[in-house]
Formats: sequence, structure tokens, C-alpha cells
Amino acid sequence: TKAKSCIGGFSLFQYVINENKGYELFRNGLCGESALEIFQEMKILQDQNQRAKNKLFSIVLSPNIEEGKQMTKKQLKELLKDYFLDLGFIPEKEQFLAFVHDEKKHIHIHVLMNRVQRNFQLHNDHFIGLRAQWSAHRTAEKFGLISAKQIRIDKIKEAEKKSVEKSLKTEIFKKHQQVLESKPLTLENYISRMYKLGISFIPSIALFFAKIQLR
Repeated sequence: TKAKSCIGGFSLFQYVINENKGYELFRNGLCGESALEIFQEMKILQDQNQRAKNKLFSIVLSPNIEEGKQMTKKQLKELLKDYFLDLGFIPEKEQFLAFVHDEKKHIHIHVLMNRVQRNFQLHNDHFIGLRAQWSAHRTAEKFGLISAKQIRIDKIKEAEKKSVEKSLKTEIFKKHQQVLESKPLTLENYISRMYKLGISFIPSIALFFAKIQLR
């Protein structure tokens, strides 16, 4: 997911509201039909607050590719509503339009939301990108969907695990080389010296089988 506050020029509205790319999911507080009409309608409210430069939230919510293909319009709408609430937005009180782009394999929802509220106050945009990622993560968990953030967390953990394993192998090999340099006379002597360096061995029996081919 991606979220940011921006100026929100007309070109952004043209890109998002495009029937060649997909379809409108739902909206609130807007009655315009074209991208231009919706842009102008939002600007009426934005012009009432002159304190900020960035008066629009541009949000992209992207379900997992395979899960997104199987989700219905109703399911996408419910997912987005829950996402809004987790972010602290009440859909019935915000001025926004959500448009689904499904012309490519990866279905995603574009949201254009007025940052200026009906009381002319601005929504807080501090760390909106990070907040949006965590909201998407919690919403995905609630709906039993794959979370992009969880995938990243798992990848980091796996990378850390591999790094630890590599360091451990390197450390063991160094101690092995150190013991060999001392020229142990027997296997028991080798094991004893390795033990003193913090490396212990678990004895095991390896069985080897030979396959005989009869001619």
C-alpha cells in the first residue's frame, strides 16, 4: 500500500478516474461524473483552507495478486472501508472517490480523498505512508489475506537467520583450523580440544549402502 498527501493536480484525477483502466468502487460527498467535475468539486472545499499546500490524500491499496483476482466488488469495498477506519477515517464523513484499476494482473484500489474536512480543518498527514502500511497489514490479517508487510518481515527474519548461520559456520571452521594447527594425534584429542573452544559433538552412526547392478 502507498499513501501520501499531495497537491492533487487534475492530471492525477485523469489518471485515476479512467474507465479504460477499471471501474469506480464507491464514493462519498461527491456527485460529479467526470474527472474534471470531481476535481473541481473537491477544490471547492480545499479552497476554504489556505494553510496547507498538500490538500489531497492519494492512497493505493493493493491486495496480493492471486487474492485480488478472486475478490468481488463487494469484498473490495468492505476491505477498503475497514482500512479507512483503521487509518482513522470515517467513510461516511469524508469526501473521497475509490477507483479500481484491473487492466493489469495486479488489481489495486486508488483513493483520492480530500484532506480538508467539512469543518475546513486538515487531516493530520504525519507519517501517513507508514501509518497506511500498518493499517493495510492489520486489515489484511483481519480478512485473512496475505500482508505485504508480513512478507517483508518474514524476508528480513529469514535473511537474519541465514546471516547468523553463516557466521556460526565461519566461527566453527576457524576453530577447526585452529585445532588442526595444533596437530591432534587422535580423534578423541581433536574432539577434546574443540570442546575447550566451545564446540561439542553429538556422536552418530552413518550407514552407507551400495547398489549392486546385476548383468
